[in-house]
Amino acid sequence: MEQETARDSGLARGIGPLGMAANCVNYTVGAGVFVVPAVVAGFAGAWAPVAILAAAIGQAAITWCFAEAASRVPSSGGPYGIVEAAFGRYWGFLTGVFLYCANVLAAGAIAAAATDQLAALFPALGAPVARAMLILGWFTFLAFANLRGAGAAAKLVEWATLIKLAPLLLFLVVGAMLVEPANLPLPTPPLPHDFGRALLLAVFWFSGVHGAIGVGGEVRDPARTLPRAVIVGMSAVTLLFVGAEVIAQGALGTALAGSATPLADVMGRVSPALRLTMLIGAAISMTAWLASDALNTPRLIFAFARDGWLPAWLSGLDAKSRAPVRAVLTHLVLVAALALGGSYKRLALISSLLLVAIFLLSCLAAGRLRARNVARAGPPARLPGLVIAVALGVCVMLWAGAQATRTEALAMLALTGAASLWYAAARRQPAATSSPHASSHPR
Repeated sequence: MEQETARDSGLARGIGPLGMAANCVNYTVGAGVFVVPAVVAGFAGAWAPVAILAAAIGQAAITWCFAEAASRVPSSGGPYGIVEAAFGRYWGFLTGVFLYCANVLAAGAIAAAATDQLAALFPALGAPVARAMLILGWFTFLAFANLRGAGAAAKLVEWATLIKLAPLLLFLVVGAMLVEPANLPLPTPPLPHDFGRALLLAVFWFSGVHGAIGVGGEVRDPARTLPRAVIVGMSAVTLLFVGAEVIAQGALGTALAGSATPLADVMGRVSPALRLTMLIGAAISMTAWLASDALNTPRLIFAFARDGWLPAWLSGLDAKSRAPVRAVLTHLVLVAALALGGSYKRLALISSLLLVAIFLLSCLAAGRLRARNVARAGPPARLPGLVIAVALGVCVMLWAGAQATRTEALAMLALTGAASLWYAAARRQPAATSSPHASSHPR
């Protein structure tokens, strides 16, 4: 308890149940729902809905683990604090490094995809200078929004979630009427060669709860709010994603794999106005996702600085809003740089592999936290079937991780080695160099 108190001291607990549920939805529904159905179909063909369902089942188990674990350890940094409480500082630190790298890559991917969507609407925005100005302008707005504090940023997320869900619900209703049963044949063995890659990308599509709980140090009554918000939010997302894949496949058939804007192409079969609505909705959804990222991921930088892993000045709080302003600004600068030079598919696949490691460690941590009866914010949620959820989540993530290419696996090993060296070097630093707010426990 001492460590979490030090890490989160000074933060304002201004996020309630509605804001947290909206954060879970908004942080999961980003670019993926508008892009991934076609990419997964390109990898898996008729097996694409199966890949999505497999990812949904695995993510449901992972969400169940996160729901209970977050109620036990509601700390800034989300999985970083959860794994640390279960297995110690090294594994927590490693999870934190993986988590930040995954989040910043995902944010860069979605920012790049958002600008591409806007360029499809307004071709002039595709010019390099205009694209750069668009990215920098949006991140400047996010910086100002987050400087007002977590409560104000959560309100932005709530409104953004309501706006972005409207065109998606319209798609589910209208698109369902366009489904041709012949476009949804029963898949027959063998599995496509790239089925595993499809599943790995689907893991990225369903991810979000891991980042949403990163703001746990600023949630009111976290032991009750976090598990309820996580379960409600991810249930809604699962229905949306499975529905989107099935409808896109059923409406477009084999043309789905070659579509750059699959949901918009489905709606375009009804009217050009509906296609335009989906393109606008896609741009709004992606930019809204970045609002959730700007709320959540900087808290990991803040937590690392409070714990002495990063320079102490990054843990600085604004005197009025009590927001970690330096961490927010640092993160937004890094994401903007990635967005200026990256592509969605490349960044998303790298992020997916990091998420597999995070989910694997977090599932195991949930079981260990219950076994040790850890409860750092009052009586925790004790969800039924946790042992089954841990086993299922671990199995699905091990299988998904096995789909990595040799190059991706070597990159993961290199990152793990670099993080381990960082950890060892930081442990040898004199205590005076650590943040004054960091835990008094030895590293």
